[in-house]
Amino acid sequence: MNALSMIQRCGAAQSGLRLVRGIEAITVALRRIVEEGATHNFIILRADEAKNYYVQFAASRGETTVRAEAVSNLYLEPAHMLSPRRSKALLALGWNPPTPGQSPNFYRDWEVRDAETRREMARLALRTLIEIYGLKPTEPVGLKLHLQRSEAA
Repeated sequence: MNALSMIQRCGAAQSGLRLVRGIEAITVALRRIVEEGATHNFIILRADEAKNYYVQFAASRGETTVRAEAVSNLYLEPAHMLSPRRSKALLALGWNPPTPGQSPNFYRDWEVRDAETRREMARLALRTLIEIYGLKPTEPVGLKLHLQRSEAA
């Protein structure tokens, strides 16, 4: 899915973050990227903007597949790179390793057909931000939701 490459290059994607706690706001945003907008909808969840620690989701309205990514060392400064132990922990959580030409980040594709799957996705995202990227469980998460405008609008 090329939308995820676009997310990292889109300067507008870095603005408009709001702080949220818990999985409810994430679950709502996950519903919106498959039910609203157009073909390049995405969510960015930030644990630490200065270190560039994030999990992101991309989808298209009307589609059931959502691509999730957790940042890899390719997008991290040397001082903030993931250790081999943290990279293995990402795999243990169910993320796939970065694949040249396919996904430069750790990734996972989800078939999203119901609210329970969206809650599971939100729980995995928060768990990843806490266990891998060091977000404190009491800290809010930065959430950016982007819904592409429809061409017909």
